[in-house]
Amino acid sequence: MEANRGDLQNEVVDRQSEGYERLTDDGNDRSSSFAYSQRSMAQTDVFVRSSIIERDIVATPADDKIINAHPNVYKGRIRRWPGVLLLLLIVAGSISAIAVLSFQSRDAAKTRTNDVQKRLAKEREIADGLTDGSGSDHISSDGQVNNPEVYPTSACQLPDYQSKNGSIYAVSSNGTEVPISIKGVNWFGMETGLQAPFGLWDNDQNGTTVYAVAQFLAKNKFNSVRLPLCVSSVLNNKPLEASIINRVTNRALDLTSYISLLQSVAKSLAFRQVSVMISMHTLDVMNAGGSLWYGSTVSLDQFLKAIDMLTKALCSNEYWNVIGIDVKNEPWEGTWNTGNMNDFKAGAELIGTRMLKGCSKWLVFVEGVNAQHTITLDGKEYAYFDWFGGGLQKAGDAPVKLPVSNKLVYAPHYYTPAVFPQYYLFGGGTVGAGNAINGYVELPDDKLQGRVSETMHSMFGYLNDNKGPAVLLGEFAGLYTKDAHPMKTTQRCTNFTINTVIKEGYAGAYMWSLNPESAYQYNPADTPGNYMEVCKSKPLSDLTEGAVDDGNDRSSFSYSQRSTMQTDAITRNTLLERDIVAAPAEEGTINVHPKRYKGRIRIWPGILLLIAIFLGALAAITYFSIDAKNASRARTNDMQKRLAKEREIADGTISSSGSGSDYISDDGQVNNPEVYSTNACQLPDYQSKNGKIYAVAANGTEVPINIKGVNWFGMETGLKAPFGLWDNDQNGTTVYAIAQFLAKNKFNSVRLPLCVSSILDNKPPETSIINRVTNRALDLTSYISLLQSVIKSLAFRQISVMISMHTLDVMNAGGSLWYGSTVSLDQFLKAIDMLTKSLCTNEYWNVIGIDVKNEPWEGTWNTGNKNDFKAGAELIGARILKGCTKWLVFVEGVNAQHTITLDGKEYGYYDWFGGGLQKAGDAPVKLPVSGKLVYAPHYYTPAVFPQYYFFGGGTVGTGNAINDYIELSDSKLEGRISQTMHTMFGYLNDDKGPAVLLGEFAGLYTKDAHPMKTTQRCTNFTINTVIKEGYAGAYMWS
Repeated sequence: MEANRGDLQNEVVDRQSEGYERLTDDGNDRSSSFAYSQRSMAQTDVFVRSSIIERDIVATPADDKIINAHPNVYKGRIRRWPGVLLLLLIVAGSISAIAVLSFQSRDAAKTRTNDVQKRLAKEREIADGLTDGSGSDHISSDGQVNNPEVYPTSACQLPDYQSKNGSIYAVSSNGTEVPISIKGVNWFGMETGLQAPFGLWDNDQNGTTVYAVAQFLAKNKFNSVRLPLCVSSVLNNKPLEASIINRVTNRALDLTSYISLLQSVAKSLAFRQVSVMISMHTLDVMNAGGSLWYGSTVSLDQFLKAIDMLTKALCSNEYWNVIGIDVKNEPWEGTWNTGNMNDFKAGAELIGTRMLKGCSKWLVFVEGVNAQHTITLDGKEYAYFDWFGGGLQKAGDAPVKLPVSNKLVYAPHYYTPAVFPQYYLFGGGTVGAGNAINGYVELPDDKLQGRVSETMHSMFGYLNDNKGPAVLLGEFAGLYTKDAHPMKTTQRCTNFTINTVIKEGYAGAYMWSLNPESAYQYNPADTPGNYMEVCKSKPLSDLTEGAVDDGNDRSSFSYSQRSTMQTDAITRNTLLERDIVAAPAEEGTINVHPKRYKGRIRIWPGILLLIAIFLGALAAITYFSIDAKNASRARTNDMQKRLAKEREIADGTISSSGSGSDYISDDGQVNNPEVYSTNACQLPDYQSKNGKIYAVAANGTEVPINIKGVNWFGMETGLKAPFGLWDNDQNGTTVYAIAQFLAKNKFNSVRLPLCVSSILDNKPPETSIINRVTNRALDLTSYISLLQSVIKSLAFRQISVMISMHTLDVMNAGGSLWYGSTVSLDQFLKAIDMLTKSLCTNEYWNVIGIDVKNEPWEGTWNTGNKNDFKAGAELIGARILKGCTKWLVFVEGVNAQHTITLDGKEYGYYDWFGGGLQKAGDAPVKLPVSGKLVYAPHYYTPAVFPQYYFFGGGTVGTGNAINDYIELSDSKLEGRISQTMHTMFGYLNDDKGPAVLLGEFAGLYTKDAHPMKTTQRCTNFTINTVIKEGYAGAYMWS
C-alpha cells in the first residue's frame, strides 16, 4: 500500500497589549504624577500531542507466499522518543527565550526610564549657548535626574563674612581669608503676592526648576543671588496659598511655610556653591506701605521681628552660603543723617545692629536715598535725581556705624534709560510728557562711558576710593537685547556700568534680573510704555562671560514609548508512517476489521482539531483585542473624567457638575474643548433705566438682568492673564472649570480688570502662567485674543462680562486717572477704540460694557479742572458709544473727605476708592445715547480700611489701626452700612433712574479675626442693603 505523509504548518503570532496604569486620586490634592506604562507579555505554548498510528498485524504462518515485512520499515514505538525529545527541546527553548526576553525587557525598560529622565532634565535646563551641558547630572535613588528629593548635607561651616579693603572676604574659623568678587543676579518673586521665586512653574510651555536655575548660574560662573523678600510674608510665614511652583519637578523645595521655602531655595543654590544675599524688599505684597523700614502696613517693631526670624532660621552651618541682608530696598522716601524719623542712616544702623545681634557672621548691605543734585559733565551742568537706592553722596561724611567692625557693605543701585531717561545720558533733546526726551541725541562711546563713570563716582563710587567698606551694585542693567535706540544707548549703559565696576575695583554687582518678568518704562528715551526683556542674549560682557539664553519659552515635550514584539512559532507536525504489506485474501488470512484500521482515517480528526484550535485562538485574540480596545477607551474616558474632576473648583454643593454636563471633545478630552461652538445669540442693546439693567432684543423684547457678579483679576498685572489658570499638580484650574463653577453657583457676570498699556501693545502674554494643555480654547497669540477667548469661554455658560479699565500700566505707576505719566489721554481713547472694534460683535454677545476707569481717587467731580472725572467719564463714555452703541458705560466715584451723623454722633471719613458719588446727584454724567449710564461705586470692609464708623469706639493708632476697638451689634452695624452706602451713592437709586450696582465689594471673609466677625458681617450687611434697596446687582472682589 502506498505510504502517505502530511505536513501541517501552525503559525502563532502574539499581539502586544497596551494600557494605562490606574490613576489614583485620594483627596483634593492632585496626584503627584501620571504614570503611563506599556506592558506586553507574549507566551506561546505550542503543545502538540502526536499519536503514533496503530496497525494491527495479522498472524500468518511462515509461508513462502507471504512477503515478510522488512524490519527497517517498522516505525512504531521507536518513533516516540525523538518526538518527546523534540517537544522537550521546544519547551526548554521557549522557557529560555522567555527568560532572555524578560531580562532584555527589564533592561530596556530601565534604559527607557533613564533616557526619559535625562530628556526631562534636559528640557528643564536653561539654554545658554554653551556646548557642554553633560557630565554633572544628579541621579536620585529613585532614578530621577536633576530633581533631588533632598540635597545632601554640606560639610561647610558658616564663615565670618567681612567687608574691608574694598572687598568682601569669607573668613574661616582658623583665620583663613578668601576674597570674594560678586558676580550676582537678582531673582525676584518672593516679595510679591505669589510669594515664590518666579519661573519655577515648569509646565509644558515654559518655566524651569530650582535645580536647573542653580545649574545655569554655576555653569555661567555666577556666584551669588540676591533674593527680594516681603516683610509681611516673613512675619506671617504661612504656606504658599497661591504657589505656582511645580512640586513634582522641584521636589527639594519645602512649601510648608514662607521661610521653609526660602531655606530650601538657599540650600538648592548652596549645592552649586552659589551664595545668597537677602533683600528686605517690600513691607507688604502690594508694596502699599511705603518705601521705608516702617509704614502703614508694617511697624518698626514688626520689621525688626522679621529680621530676628531670618537670623534665627538661616544663621547656621546648614545655610553657610547666606552672606547677609540688604536692610531695606530703595528707601527713596528716606533722608540721610537728618535726625528725622525717616533718617535712613539711623535706620540702617538700627536694623544692622539687630541683624548682627542675631548673626554676627553676616554682612549688612546698605543702599542710598533719593534727592536732587547737580553735576558738571563735559563742561555743562546737569540737574538730576538719584536712582532709587543710589544716593550715597552724604555717606562719606556721615558713614553708617555698626557695633561689629568690617560688616558694612554699601549696595547702591544704578540703572539705564530703560528705567528713566536721565538727561545726562544723552547729548540733547527736549523733555516732554512723562519725562520722555523728545529728539534725543545719543552720545558716542567715549563720552557715554565717561558720564556713566563720573555719575557713578559722584553718587557712591567715591566711597571705594579709600578701600574701606566694600561697595557693590545691588541692582543694575535691565532691558538689553530689545534696546530700540539706534545706537543702543540702553545696552551701552549696561556695558559701561560693568566696565566701571571692573575698572574701579568694586566688590561686584547684582544684575537685574534672572527672570524676565520685569517691566521697563522707556524704549527708546522718547517712548514711555512697558517693555519686557523675555530673551537675554549675552548681555553682560565680561561679567557674564558665556551666559546666553536663546529663549525662555520651552518647546513642548512629547514622550512616547514604542515596543513591537512578534513571535513566529512554526511547528511542523509529521504524522508517523507505517508501511502495510500486501497480502492476498485467503482463507487462512484473518482480515483486518475496518474499525481497527487507524492509519489514514486518523489524519482528518487531527486536522479538524488543529483548525478548531486555530479558529478558537483567532476568535479569542479578536475578542480580547476588542475587549482591550473597549477597556482602553473606558480607562481613557475615566482618566479624562478624573482629570476634569480634579480641575473642578470645590464649592460644597451636593450635585457634581461632572455628571450630565461634561463636555466631551472629538478627541475624547473631557471639559477641555479646543474651541467653543459658535453661539447663535445676537448682541442685545444693553440699557440702564428704572434702576435696572435690561437686555433689549432686536424685536424690542426687554429682559431685566440682576447682576450676581465677581471680579477675576490678573490681566491688569505684568503676567497679563487671569490668575489661577496655571493648573499644575498643586493648584490652579482651567477657564472651563471656572465658568462651570460660576454657572453652578448662579453667578451671571464677571468683571475683568485690564491694563491700558497691555491693550495698546497687544502682545502675547510673554510671561504666561496659563497651562495651555488644559486650557486649549484660550488663544494666547495676543493680549486681545486672550481676552476674546476668555469671554467666549464664559459665554458658553451664559455669563456676561463687564470690562474694567483698571490700570494705565502693569506697575500701576502712571496714577489713578485716565491719563498719566505712562499713558496719554489720546492713548487711553485709542485703547477704547481697540476694545470696541474687537468685541462689539454678535460673537461676543455677553460683553455688556466698560467701567471707564477704576478707582480714580485723584480725580474731582464737576470742577472743570483737568482731573474732573465727570468730564472724563463723559468723554470716555462718548468714545465707547461711538464704537459700540449697544454697550453700557459704567462710572465709579472719586475720593474726598466728608462727615456723617450716625446714631447721634458725627464722624469724619474719606470715601472708599471709587465710592464717592455724593455730587453726582446734582451733576450727573451725561452721555450722547440715553439709557446707557450705570453708576458702579465700590464699598468695602474693615479688612481694606478700618473706617471708624464701623466700630463703637477705640483709639486710632499707627497705620490708622483702631486700638481697643469696640464692635457693634448687628442692628447698629447694618444701620451704619445702609446709611453710609446711601449717603455715598445709594441715594442715586431712590428715583430709579440710571442703574446703580457695586463694581467691587467684600474681600476677606472666612479668616476674619474680629471676635464678633465685624469684617464678615460688613459683607453680609452690604449684600442685605443691595437686595433691600433694589440695586441692579454687585461684583464681589474677587
